[in-house]
Amino acid sequence: MFRFLTVLSTVWLVFGCTSVPEGVKPVQGFEADRYLGTWYE
Repeated sequence: MFRFLTVLSTVWLVFGCTSVPEGVKPVQGFEADRYLGTWYE
């Protein structure tokens, strides 16, 4: 039973995070390199 609930919870969480919420628009022209530093900073 515990295993079933664990699998069910995991599936529920994964499907809950797969889509963009309504009304949210992605940013156009986002420069990720500008915000990523180096690992030692």
